[in-house]
Amino acid sequence: MADKNLDKNLDRTEKNDGGTVRAVDRALSILDCFSNGQTSFSLTELSKALGLSLTTTLRIIGTLENRDYIRRNPDDGRYYLGFRLSKLGSIALSNMDISRIAQPFLRTLLEQFNESVGIYILQNDSRVCVARLNGTNSLRFVVMLGDTLPLTRGAAGRTLLAHMPESDIRRLLADDPFTTIEELAELRNVGFARSHGERDSSVESFSAPIFNADGEITAAVFLTGPIKRFTEEKAAEIIPAIKLAAHDISVHMGYHGN
Repeated sequence: MADKNLDKNLDRTEKNDGGTVRAVDRALSILDCFSNGQTSFSLTELSKALGLSLTTTLRIIGTLENRDYIRRNPDDGRYYLGFRLSKLGSIALSNMDISRIAQPFLRTLLEQFNESVGIYILQNDSRVCVARLNGTNSLRFVVMLGDTLPLTRGAAGRTLLAHMPESDIRRLLADDPFTTIEELAELRNVGFARSHGERDSSVESFSAPIFNADGEITAAVFLTGPIKRFTEEKAAEIIPAIKLAAHDISVHMGYHGN
């Protein structure tokens, strides 16, 4: 009975109102200090950043040091991220297969609209299809894995192009001035692209950008099919759905933006 009461007292002491464990939350806050790009901190800097006493901060850092999440450089006395985080980061990246992450969201789009859906990623100055689910209509536009297409035309191509560095955009538009810098800026603003027979006169497509944990574009989700099936009423349903799918995939890729 005494042990159980002790456990309850510890739970009340260690837990915040939100149900999180205070000590763990503080330890993670120390690691988060490094997320802005600063590579090292003194004990005083960490203490001020967290609003904790030097003693409390040192105790938490000691635990992180023991587990190799933080290391102290004896030459300058400053704290750096430890090697264990590098190992965990490598594992996280290897597991972050966008084609796998995207599957449930692609299935939702397919079930909702029964049109071909998928994912394009950037590869040099082109886009490559790395995931796709095709609709079951007898008349449909079939997208194949590995299809390599330009960036300047098509909804997914222009989605990827719009978020590239301006120097790359201008270089590609110099070869194919199908779109403009201004149109790509508007695409970024509205958060989606729509193509109407840009590469194939019988095909219409919709696309939205997928971002990674650093806020960089990593891929584009698309939905495509025969033009004659895309009324304005259907387009009004597709646009928010594909933007939502792109956002949800981005969140699962570690993105924290809006």
